[in-house]
Amino acid sequence: MTPEGLEYIYVKEVTESSTGVKVRLLNPIVVRLRQNQIVLAYPFKYLSAVNGKASEIILNHENRKNYTGCDDTSSINPTCGLKFERGRVVPFSEGFCCFCPETPVETKQTRGEQDCSRPAPDLEAQKLKASAHCLHFSDVWYSVSALSDPVIFHDIFLQVYNQRHLINGSAVWVSLTHEEDFELNYKNTSQYDTNKTIVASFFTESPKKGTILISSDENRLLIPQPMPGVELDKLPPAVKEWNYCMNDILDRQFLSPIVALANQVTPKKMY
Repeated sequence: MTPEGLEYIYVKEVTESSTGVKVRLLNPIVVRLRQNQIVLAYPFKYLSAVNGKASEIILNHENRKNYTGCDDTSSINPTCGLKFERGRVVPFSEGFCCFCPETPVETKQTRGEQDCSRPAPDLEAQKLKASAHCLHFSDVWYSVSALSDPVIFHDIFLQVYNQRHLINGSAVWVSLTHEEDFELNYKNTSQYDTNKTIVASFFTESPKKGTILISSDENRLLIPQPMPGVELDKLPPAVKEWNYCMNDILDRQFLSPIVALANQVTPKKMY
């Protein structure tokens, strides 16, 4: 194989299949082979999106001016508002309310730590004493994909030439494939020439067990997706470096998966 990925196979004799006798060809054949770099690729299957860091924010009449009370039942305008991802409401983003006991007590509410000593004669007063517990999301989301079983990408191109002897004693090489490459890979496993006198077939094997470095069953692929309008300087260092690297790759018009792998990533309910 040459540095350019070319290889020439010189065929000067063939074997008769029925007798096993080798016969010398009057006009030798040369097969010109070229192959691309072999790639072991892991297809992605999108599963969901998860936030980089979800946290809890507590709102009550003690820490928020013009607090009107907690309402987590409204589908239009809950106290915590609603978060959307790809046009869909993020589950539990409306938050929840923590109420004081109906009877005033001198102790503070356990989770919200608001004062529960004031009387609340009706529902609106109870909502005002309640604390709102809201989900706060970071500016970075991750698309989560599963890794499928790997696939081997191996493209081979070939041409076939036949040596012909002229009357003047010289020899020329004639392309039996009309100067067109036969392109073979795992999708296109066979190809004929125009006259169907030449056929080329492609065979490959799946990766052997024990040679796969990345387990497709135990890993998930996380690709950071910063929210639109978020300044790069406000992103975590790892995500910032990823964006710099991806921009450099796109500038050079070369795409390569630069990703973070995390074992068994499963979105969990916060509370």
